[in-house]
Amino acid sequence: MKPEQLISSFLLINKSIQLEGIGILRLNKEITSTEDANNNIIFPEESIYFEYNKNCKTDHSFIDFVSEKTGKIKSLTSSDIESFMLISKQFLNIGKPFNLKDIGVIQKNQTGIYEFTQGEPIPEAIDTNHNKTPQNKDIDFSSPVKTKPYILPDKKIIAAGAVFLALIFALLVYFNHSQKIETIKNNIDSLSLVQITKPSDSLSFINNTDSLKIVMYELNDSISAENIIKRINTNQSMKMIAIDSTHYQIIIAFKLPLKDSTYIKDSLERKFNTTMRIAN
Repeated sequence: MKPEQLISSFLLINKSIQLEGIGILRLNKEITSTEDANNNIIFPEESIYFEYNKNCKTDHSFIDFVSEKTGKIKSLTSSDIESFMLISKQFLNIGKPFNLKDIGVIQKNQTGIYEFTQGEPIPEAIDTNHNKTPQNKDIDFSSPVKTKPYILPDKKIIAAGAVFLALIFALLVYFNHSQKIETIKNNIDSLSLVQITKPSDSLSFINNTDSLKIVMYELNDSISAENIIKRINTNQSMKMIAIDSTHYQIIIAFKLPLKDSTYIKDSLERKFNTTMRIAN
C-alpha cells in the first residue's frame, strides 16, 4: 500500500494532517465516517478544512502510521513520503490537480495559491439521448419554405481560387520549413544537452570542466534522490552525487559556457519551482 492511499485513514483518526510544502487538512467538526461497499471512507460535506502553508513539514506520526500499515522501516517510509510530496508539488506547479483519495482535490490558482475542493472529482456526463427521436414532436402541416436554387460559380473563378489557395499553402509550407530549420540550428548551437555516459565515480562527474553543472536538489539519503531521478529524469545528463553518507545532490549537466549559467539556472528554477545553484 502506498502512502497516498493512507492519507484519508490518518486524517479520520488524527483529525489533521500536514502535507509538506502544500498545507494542512483538518476535520472542522467531530464526525463518524462510514465506508461504502468498495471500502472507501466517506466524509460528510464541508467537513474538511484546508489551510495553505508552503512551510509546513510532514507529521512524524504520519510516517509512523504508514510504516506500521506497510511494514516498511521508518527510513524507507520517510523517503517514499518525501518523494511522493515532491512529485505532487511539481504537478501542482504545472497546473495538474492533486487528487486525494476519499478527501478531495487540491489545485493551484492563477495567483499561485493552492486551493482545496472536497469530494471526488466528477467526470463529465455523457449525453446518451442525442440520437433519440423526440416522442411527442408536433406535426407541422405548414407549407415548406421555398428557397432559391443554388447557382454554381463560374469554372474560371473556381480555378483561380484553387490556384490562389495552392500558392498560399506553398508559401506557408516554405516559411514554416525555414523557421524549423533555423530553430533547430539555434538549439543545437546554444542549448545542446550533454549526452554523458555513466561516470566511473561521482568525483569524475563533478570535475568534468567541459560542462555547466547545476545542483537541482540536495537530500539527506540516496533513496530519496534515486526516486526523484526515476520519476523526472528525461536525459542521461542528470546524476546523483554522493558528497558523504548523509549528503546527496542531484545534478544536471549542460554543454554550455559558464556565461550562460544564470540563464539556464533561472529557466530550470521557473520550470521546477525550486531554488538551484551552480555546482562548484
